[in-house]
Order: sequence, then C-alpha cells, then structure tokens
Amino acid sequence: MSYGSVMIIAIEKIRPLRGKTQAILDTLQSMECPTQVENRCLGCALYLQHGNENPVLCLEQWRSWEDLHSHIQSNLYLRLLNAMELGSEAPEISFHEISDTKGLQLIEALRQPLPISNEYPCVGMTEKYILPSLKAILPQVYAQSPAGR
Repeated sequence: MSYGSVMIIAIEKIRPLRGKTQAILDTLQSMECPTQVENRCLGCALYLQHGNENPVLCLEQWRSWEDLHSHIQSNLYLRLLNAMELGSEAPEISFHEISDTKGLQLIEALRQPLPISNEYPCVGMTEKYILPSLKAILPQVYAQSPAGR
C-alpha cells in the first residue's frame, strides 16, 4: 500500500489529571528516541501548553501511513495509550496528510514590498508599498471603489 510522497503529522493532546503532568511527560519522553529509530518516525516533539489546564501536546512526523499504522499497532504505542489514561478527559487525536510544505521562502516572497503604481492609486493609503498577494486583487478593489468608478 503506497501513499506517494506525503508526510503524516500525528497530534495527540492530553489534559492531565491534577498532579499527573510530569508522569505523562516522562512516559512520552521515554517513547521519543525508540519511536524515531524503530519506526521511521521523522521527528517527535513534546509541548506543554500554558493555561488553566496545561495540556500536553505530542507532535509526530511520519514518512508514510504504513509507518504510522505500524507504530500504532506496536507495543511501544501502549505507552502513549497508558499516558492517555492519566488525562482528565478523552484525548484529542488527529492525523494530517501533508502533501506540500513551504518554508521561509514563502514568507520572503509574500513580504517582498512592491511600489504602488500610478495605475492603481490608493487614496488615503499611508504605506508606500503593498504585498505581492494584494497586487493581484488590487484592480478589482480599485474598480469597485468610488475613485475607480
């Protein structure tokens, strides 16, 4: 069974019972290295959110659905299931299939300023530059504005 060139993201969110946060973290940390070595996990990270409930987030990156399925069926995954038992409610679990990823280049491309042309003057605009993503819709916006009619 092949799923092409995708990456699978697994997110588990556990809201610990009072006094059980460290036990959950310890359990999940004990899984981190074995998971990456044995099951072709691309990465695993734990986060402790701040707030009233202080939920624990586990973020896993998998090479394929097959690798994730193998992990879920493994004895190692029992540790995660046991950690979930220390939650104050049912955990939130989601699996996401990622087929395209952008990086810093996307931010740079979108943040690259372009000078406003005289073709589409913006009345009352204090900025001298607009984002490229806005340039594409500027003609439509200008045509609908009082100045463009």
